[in-house]
Amino acid sequence: MARQIIAYHTSPVEAAAIAKEAGVPLLVFTHEVPPLRNALMRHMFLRGVADARGPGKTILGKDGLLISLPKGSKDIKTKNLW
Repeated sequence: MARQIIAYHTSPVEAAAIAKEAGVPLLVFTHEVPPLRNALMRHMFLRGVADARGPGKTILGKDGLLISLPKGSKDIKTKNLW
């Protein structure tokens, strides 16, 4: 099943390269399939992302993550609601 998913989704490394090229300051991965249930799975999912991403910030989204873009600012604030 995971191989089928890869066939029709952008890989994490591809997404990171696109974000770098577009100048995106924060890349948030959500809806990971299969779910990243432990640190090893998260590590494997993110393998190569930092190199492709460059200086931008990358995080894994999770339930309860609030992302806010304050008016008049270029800051991106993240907060876990629970």
